[in-house]
Amino acid sequence: MNIYQILVPTDFSEYSQCAFNYAIQFAKKLNASLTLIHVEVILHSLQPEAIFGKSKIESSIRSTLEDMESQLQEMVDQAEKEGVQANFTVIQGKSAAQSLLDYVQKHPMDLVIMGTHGRTGIKHFLLGSIAEKMVRMSPIPVLTVHKSITDFRLKNILIPVDFSEYSYKALDYGEYLASQFQSEITLLHVVETLPYPTFYPEGFTPAMDFIPNLQQRIDESLQNLLKDSSVPVHRIIRTGTPSPEIVHFAQQTGQDLIILTTRGLTGLEHILIGSTTERVVRISETPVLTIPSKVGDPSSTQLNLSDSEENA
Repeated sequence: MNIYQILVPTDFSEYSQCAFNYAIQFAKKLNASLTLIHVEVILHSLQPEAIFGKSKIESSIRSTLEDMESQLQEMVDQAEKEGVQANFTVIQGKSAAQSLLDYVQKHPMDLVIMGTHGRTGIKHFLLGSIAEKMVRMSPIPVLTVHKSITDFRLKNILIPVDFSEYSYKALDYGEYLASQFQSEITLLHVVETLPYPTFYPEGFTPAMDFIPNLQQRIDESLQNLLKDSSVPVHRIIRTGTPSPEIVHFAQQTGQDLIILTTRGLTGLEHILIGSTTERVVRISETPVLTIPSKVGDPSSTQLNLSDSEENA
């Protein structure tokens, strides 16, 4: 496993600038190269030519493109001053997320590093998140970086494990990165608390207490993971709701990266079930690396967003 080619989407916002700065240091350590990409979203339905005239629109587009290329070249120069090879491209499309997915499908990339706005509540409902769509649909790993990250550090890696076949995908990436950055790994299993009817007596015994030897059995299972690894591995068991517990633990213990696997749920299944990974990406200030459950599988072709997802 190696990471040689890293794609860095940018919209020139503070969010994407933070991700770009992070990507430079990440690539420098791995001797990887960066491709900066900007998606110019085309709004066909507006038909601006009919309002402003074709020549004015073409002139405006040329000016905008020159400005974007100038900014991208400055970013390339910044990366190369740090000893990181970089290039840039500008593409057009009706949807930023779908355009990025199409690009990843056609070009050999190993990783996407991008910023996340960290929207919650009504803002998230109304605006959605390109980062979350990439996390859900990308055939390659995606590393999301919150704008609060100002210094690059990768000494502590957190890998939440629920013992599903999906979650084990994160272990290989965690061990690889830990060996490259001389990091320590913490394996975290969250025993999810179950909601009980209001007529149950207060202080109902939690699952950890009434299932015989549950903690011991979980601990033994964790001990079997990465048991032959050369990197330091710690194993922790917590109870609670997985996504906030993962984020809280990461902040509480100074983790530098969370690695999770995504199942790529779409449509009704995604609406009904949701995703712990996406919720962590949405609320975490710690960088999150998401690994597709079918990473490296050439038969995986589910890269198209539905119309509702494109517009979200």
